[in-house]
Amino acid sequence: MGTTCGSCHVGGSLVEKGLDGLRHSQRPVPNPTTGPFNPYSNYVLEQYVPATGAADFEVATAAWSYPATMGGEAVIAPAGWGPGSQMMMPNVREADCFMCHLEGYNNIVNSAATQMGYFNAAPSMGAGLMNMFTQAYMPGTFTLGGTIPGFEAFGNIATLSGAVIANLKAEPPTANCMQCHLPNNMANFTEMFTTFLSAAPMQYNADSSQQPNGSAINGMAMPGYDLNSAFVAPNAKSPSIVLNFMTMGWEDTDGNDQSGPFGIFPMALDADWGMFDNEGNPNMAVAGGDKDGESGPLFYAGRMPEAGLPMGDQNALKKATIPFPKADWFKRGDLWGDKKLEVHLNLGCGGCHYNTNSTNPDLNQCDPGRGKTRMGGVESGQVAIDTHNTVKRCQDCHITGTNVEGIAIGNFSAPNPTAAHRAKGLLANVTKALRTTDGTNEVEFDGNHLDVIDCTVCHIYKPTMSVRSLDSTSGNRYPAMIGYDQSKGMMGMFTDPMTSDNMSDAQAIGAVTYNMGNQGFNKDLGGFTSIELMIAMTRLGVADFSSKIMVDPTWGPRLAGMMASYFPTLFDGDGMATYDENEMAAAMGLIGKMAANFPGMADGATDGDAARAMLKAEMKQWTPIYGWYDNHPKIVNGQPNPEWRRNLIPINFIVAQMWDDANGDFDANGDQAELNANWMAADPDHPGENFIKWDPWIARDMKAKWNFAGGPLATIPIGFGSDPAYDSVYAPDGQSFSGDFQFVGVYGGNVMLTTPEEIDAFKTHAGADWVDTQLVFFGGNPFQVTHNVVATETYVLGNDCADCHAPGKGFFSGGYDMTGSGVPATAEYDYDDSGFTFGMDLANPMTTTNMMQRPVVDFEVMAFKDDLRTGSEALRKSDGKLIDVHFDSCLEADKSTPIACEDGAAVYRLTHDLGRDQFMYPELDSSALATKIALLEDVDAMKAQAGLVDDGDGGFNAIVPVAAITGVTGATFDEDTTFGLNGAQLSHTFKHYTATIGAELTLNATDEGAGYSYYWQTSDVSYGNFGKDDYRTTSTQVEGASATYTFNKLGTFTVTLTAVSPDGTRVRSYAKVTVVNPASTIVITPADLTAFSSRSVTLTFNTSAFAGDADQLVIYWGDGKKDTVAIDGTDDITDVAHDYMLFAGFDNDEDGTYSYNLSVYAWDSATNAKVDMKATATVEITLP
Repeated sequence: MGTTCGSCHVGGSLVEKGLDGLRHSQRPVPNPTTGPFNPYSNYVLEQYVPATGAADFEVATAAWSYPATMGGEAVIAPAGWGPGSQMMMPNVREADCFMCHLEGYNNIVNSAATQMGYFNAAPSMGAGLMNMFTQAYMPGTFTLGGTIPGFEAFGNIATLSGAVIANLKAEPPTANCMQCHLPNNMANFTEMFTTFLSAAPMQYNADSSQQPNGSAINGMAMPGYDLNSAFVAPNAKSPSIVLNFMTMGWEDTDGNDQSGPFGIFPMALDADWGMFDNEGNPNMAVAGGDKDGESGPLFYAGRMPEAGLPMGDQNALKKATIPFPKADWFKRGDLWGDKKLEVHLNLGCGGCHYNTNSTNPDLNQCDPGRGKTRMGGVESGQVAIDTHNTVKRCQDCHITGTNVEGIAIGNFSAPNPTAAHRAKGLLANVTKALRTTDGTNEVEFDGNHLDVIDCTVCHIYKPTMSVRSLDSTSGNRYPAMIGYDQSKGMMGMFTDPMTSDNMSDAQAIGAVTYNMGNQGFNKDLGGFTSIELMIAMTRLGVADFSSKIMVDPTWGPRLAGMMASYFPTLFDGDGMATYDENEMAAAMGLIGKMAANFPGMADGATDGDAARAMLKAEMKQWTPIYGWYDNHPKIVNGQPNPEWRRNLIPINFIVAQMWDDANGDFDANGDQAELNANWMAADPDHPGENFIKWDPWIARDMKAKWNFAGGPLATIPIGFGSDPAYDSVYAPDGQSFSGDFQFVGVYGGNVMLTTPEEIDAFKTHAGADWVDTQLVFFGGNPFQVTHNVVATETYVLGNDCADCHAPGKGFFSGGYDMTGSGVPATAEYDYDDSGFTFGMDLANPMTTTNMMQRPVVDFEVMAFKDDLRTGSEALRKSDGKLIDVHFDSCLEADKSTPIACEDGAAVYRLTHDLGRDQFMYPELDSSALATKIALLEDVDAMKAQAGLVDDGDGGFNAIVPVAAITGVTGATFDEDTTFGLNGAQLSHTFKHYTATIGAELTLNATDEGAGYSYYWQTSDVSYGNFGKDDYRTTSTQVEGASATYTFNKLGTFTVTLTAVSPDGTRVRSYAKVTVVNPASTIVITPADLTAFSSRSVTLTFNTSAFAGDADQLVIYWGDGKKDTVAIDGTDDITDVAHDYMLFAGFDNDEDGTYSYNLSVYAWDSATNAKVDMKATATVEITLP
């Protein structure tokens, strides 16, 4: 696993740790569970009997894994991996700093070195510090200094040269990220190596003389290859290539440049060529090429007839590895390199994945930000770190300017799409969404489209090739793909495999004639061939009955004559005065299909231009399937996350094709996981059962059951056993098909088991232990699609309701291909059966075509009912639980009559497309599902249900709500009052209420019923940017047509009512509330205090109505004097006398009348606090 899985996956996983989490290097030897072997020091040597391919495994010492010692003593280091913290050499591919930070790093070279067991040298080779061919360090990349005292055994200190250091970048270059994750294109075989692959192909040869560049550790080396030979005529040879030691460049024997992948490899290189000959001199011999035409591009050791064995050297063929593509193309069909396919191209990977300002403690300086993905990450239970939700999300840059934690980020001045979304009705509250209010619950509410769909659902556009299923039934993994030009067969994976732009007209036409002739397109159509017709249709286009080809003087009559044989009533000479309606419909259908495939070329285009276009391939758009997933964590910064939703995301499945032993009493792979309680969990939906039900056969055991051969891109399984009925899918010539199987894979020609007879025969061949083994198609890898966001001018959903909410749009209903595509492998094949000739007879059946000359078609798998199982992981919207959704049905013995699988008459099981509706709503039965989808795909019915009015342009008119404040219960309505604004230059009239501080008020609005929402805001607190969302979860906001609120401040405040209609339209209205203190309970007599004629007055204070804890009455007479009188809160206080001071300042008018402001408080002396509001009065004394 370290050398094979590690060719793509850095780090350890199960290679470094067992299921118990303990590092293999820390296990003692001997070990009770492993006997005398240690999983770090030993491994199972995968080897096979060369003649038969039977298993010949043994436990061997791992030459690449060894502990660090010095002077015979263990070298101890903090957190060392070995016993007692001893330093250990890695037994995995490590993620060294150069891999990300060194501009020009070569991941393919590192991958090759890893597969050769050179774990310690792989970083240097990938970085260009070490020559891959000579394994010597490159001059000028470093200088040597002294040694470290005590560590002299480790050699001298190496210092990198300035040239290398100059290429070290603080922020990893996008090109470095792409080496593992993303290709930018795959035009031809050269680009397959330079831009498409993440893991290099490798061969095995025990004879080191046959591969001087091979590994001394495990005999692995890159296979020989020739990137020219596939495009050379079968009776010719590809160019011979040599290394010019004067220029250190690759060239053919005519002196033409033959530089190939990365500029360091040639276009062809034999595995037995070394840079130096046996005497150590520069090797002037041919390095590669001189191969038969239509062979290659890869030439693995052990192929027949070179191996001298009837079936080739099965040991070499089975130990070889296949070239494997980059991770995010493989998982999601991502391409990065064309601005038309990614609007964020100029930002590079760092635009979203770096500088995210996350405070996640698990995100260290070497980790790029990571999304909240449906699939992806470290193995469950292996690593406790979690760096999800640390990438910049769409809304972070385009709306909030903050990350998921609310911390500001650089957003590249991204445009805010809110206005555009609102204009399209996407912010209308017309659907049911989920949010959380306490961080644990899930509450349904009336939400808008953005509450239930991820941004990528509408903006992802995928005219790209992608993996749909992965055939792992032979011990290797062979992808079955979608999204490419299947009409061109295997070559449809390459956009320009023959570099056709360099061809002359004659060369291009000759190449098309040869290629299509091999496919049977040499059919005589009456004075012209089907190849000539295809060239003409490509050049002129077939838009309709009046298109250029129809009026062309040559091709118009030819095409009309040909179509007359299909549609006689349309071409009977009466100008279609009478015709058969069915014929007309069929003719229009044919023209429509042809128009989509033959748009025509610009005026002046030649047949050569058309031929060059035909030699190229365009990728085909595929639509993800949409499923539910939580968009964010429910808790952020310790608080409930108001942005949490469960919404739809776009998904690409990689469906695993695998063998699974269904006998619970038998352990097929020996891991004992089925019996390990630590790795099993009770299934709450199925009492008494457990989640772990998988017992897949181990890879090397599966390889031992198959016959392998060398294919054009990989070593491949071609059949099994020695029975001529199933021993090989290929005829003895190794090119044409035997007719014993139905399909082979496009990624190299591996045989695929697709019929009951094939599957049953293989199980019988595999042995009695396989009797309960099932072929499983399991969609357990629902990878969230996030890249290839394009400009809205190119593609977007949501311009019209019918973009999604209409039958046939592939959103709510329709099929999602779960098996991918394959090459028909029948002995005879008629290209017309592929469907790519639109029902016309344009090709002759062919028996000599090889897999590269046939189209690729969609396939399904049929098996005996108990030999096949399917499943896919869907999430329920309601609670987020996983549901297993099947994509198969059962048939009776005639293989065509549908029947319930539970019926005893069911004999066969057949895969089919996964229903998009079933995946989106897995909890619904068939009747409820049909009802729901019928509504979702009926725009008029949905609008009527939501009360929306059609605007005549695919959308709907805005529903304007009423925002009417009808009253404030608990407050006194004064009158409509005009309040001045901005220095009274502006004014507005509001309803005005007076309320007592601390009193609970009820805010009332006109309630228009279901679908309408009402939100209240008060200006006594700071509430921020109210209006950004339709709801709030903070204490400053109350909701509902009737809502309670309490003012705890004195003053005049604004009450804002926002009414929101079902379509999201908002209207606001306002009121003013003046908050005052309550009236005092202290009564002063006499009631008239303005009739005194003497400075001596006597007042009575009644406190019987007061219910507080006051024990004093504090009287401020208004002339600067104060009295404190004891009270008990029940009796009147009488005869409290006071002599007023008659200062002139109290006689403002100098008319002999003195005025004083009397204030009285009830006071609690124990707490020294006022208990009741003060009573006030004006005392006037008029002297005679």
